Amino acid sequence: MGREIKYRGWCETYTGRSGTKKFMEYQFKQIKLEPTSFNPQGSFIGKEGTWCGVHESVFMQYVGFSDKNKMDIYEGDIVHIDGQCENFTVIWVCDNARFGLQSKTQLLYFEFGIGGRIEVIGNKYENPELIQN
Repeated sequence: MGREIKYRGWCETYTGRSGTKKFMEYQFKQIKLEPTSFNPQGSFIGKEGTWCGVHESVFMQYVGFSDKNKMDIYEGDIVHIDGQCENFTVIWVCDNARFGLQSKTQLLYFEFGIGGRIEVIGNKYENPELIQN
């Protein structure tokens, strides 16, 4: 059984119609890594038709789980786990080649059934104050 492969992007310079920064959370229609005269660093275009330069973007992969509210969980999300005192940041753990949940004192790994205990409460780009130091 495979998981759905999808990404979202955070762009440091993109602002939505409201004038505030926002995630380009929709699956990308097009990613252009090669330079163009308009954007020498490459760009990506989302389903909304918005774009951002690759060099000013952070791409986050869907981890294959949803939280208890059926919200997709991505790298960079900040989550709370029932029964835990700390919040966790969703990370990719290279040594184990899988997604993990990291707090100041713990590193946990995603496992079957954990989605029912997790709630996405923000992300490290828009809500850095939720990460406890």
